[in-house]
Amino acid sequence: MTTPKTVNNILSVLNVLLKTAHEWEVIDRRPCAIKVVRTMMAEATFHSFEAFESLVQAARETDDTACLIVLLGGEAGLRCGEMMALEWRPPFGCWNAANPGLVEPAGRRRENRGEVLSRSEGWLANRSA
Repeated sequence: MTTPKTVNNILSVLNVLLKTAHEWEVIDRRPCAIKVVRTMMAEATFHSFEAFESLVQAARETDDTACLIVLLGGEAGLRCGEMMALEWRPPFGCWNAANPGLVEPAGRRRENRGEVLSRSEGWLANRSA
């Protein structure tokens, strides 16, 4: 089954194709006007508080890293792609296998190595001690 969103994606490609062909003088004029299909916005779904608590409990039973990721994603409201973009980095430039590091967005650099730890960094430091 083809959804209205899929139809609109195809129509957008066709519209750009015809517009570019006209701009590059491949065709004399655009043969038609393209209008997108009206779509309904999908309503976002969320976990219930009970489902989130059971997920946190399962993560706690798995390991500290899983728990930290679940808490960070759930409490901060991160989407899946945002959570996958997080990178583990060693704190203050030193690697210690017992303390795997802290969570930072990919590409973020620390300006001041003496800055105060965030809540998640403090949580991880306390759990590793």
